[in-house]
Order: sequence, then structure tokens, then C-alpha cells
Amino acid sequence: MPTVELLQLPVPGQTLGPDREIQVEEFLMQVYSTIKPGSLTKLSYLSTRRVTISILKDRLFAYGCPISGSRSQLVERLREFSADRDHWVTCVHKISG
Repeated sequence: MPTVELLQLPVPGQTLGPDREIQVEEFLMQVYSTIKPGSLTKLSYLSTRRVTISILKDRLFAYGCPISGSRSQLVERLREFSADRDHWVTCVHKISG
């Protein structure tokens, strides 16, 4: 049964104003629990579906992040970027201007 994972990410392409406030949007992914082959544990890893590799790469590219790797690597990279809000200011500033 899928669950929904919600990431908060900066809106791509925005320009920072004098208050340096970053506009945030929500990015939803459906996450499916799966059993890793050969494993005795019920929940060994999570896989995402419905978020295409193209969408993941587009998002990562918009933030100046590397876009190479497998789907799981791209998802993890997007999760890490979402969690690192200190990096957002430099990333948004670099992209916008």
C-alpha cells in the first residue's frame, strides 16, 4: 500500500527579494514499501513510483544538483536537498542571478 511522502522545496526560478524570503512549494511522491529479495525483514527499502526519472532530473537540475544516477539515488538526492534549507539561499541566489 503506497504512502505519500511530502517534500518542501524552493520554487525553482524565483528571485530573492530584499527580505531574502524563499517561496516554498510541496512536492509529493508516492512511496511503496517493498521486501528486498533474500531478506527476512518486512520493510527493507522504499521505492517511488509515479515520479518519473525525467521529473526528478528536471527538479535536481533546477536546483543545480547532479542529475546522474538511478531513480533511488535521484530521490535520495532530492530528499537531502529538501532537508538542507541552509543550502537553499545560495542555490536560489545562484540560479536567479
